[in-house]
Amino acid sequence: MILDEETYLEHYGVKGMKWGVRRERPGGVTRKVDREASKDAAELARARAYYGKGAGTRRKLINQTIEAKSKRLPGYKQALDAHLNEQDQSKHVEKAVKERNRTDRGERNKQRAGAIARRVTGEMGTQAAFVAVAAAGAAYMNSPAAQAKMKRTLKTVVDVAKQKKNAYDIKKFL
Repeated sequence: MILDEETYLEHYGVKGMKWGVRRERPGGVTRKVDREASKDAAELARARAYYGKGAGTRRKLINQTIEAKSKRLPGYKQALDAHLNEQDQSKHVEKAVKERNRTDRGERNKQRAGAIARRVTGEMGTQAAFVAVAAAGAAYMNSPAAQAKMKRTLKTVVDVAKQKKNAYDIKKFL
């Protein structure tokens, strides 16, 4: 069966789209400003739900951003307030708890690594542990055994380069 193009209507729209219906925006606000307000409202809602170390700084920064955009973009504040009223706080609280758990996990791992380093070095401290390891390596490199090992390694590298007739200048390694 052949369909007549003039009598057949086909449309590949967005699922759930209503013909001729647009999402309402606060009066006098452009799409760009509305989109920015929407993103900032979500960030502000998440920052309000976030707690623990760094939460106050995060809220101060987002509030400064909002204040600057309010002065610069007409209608931004109205759009932000409208989007804040639409926010589902329970989702933001869940995400804030997960984010806080991730941050705390990282801090705990850092503390554990420091504790292990202190135990290994006799409670000297993490930086002292690294200094001790570096000093031990330097002391070993100054020993006759280490210098002999370095000479043997260098000789092996030179021999292999000569056998392969490498184009590199071998003298620069000596």
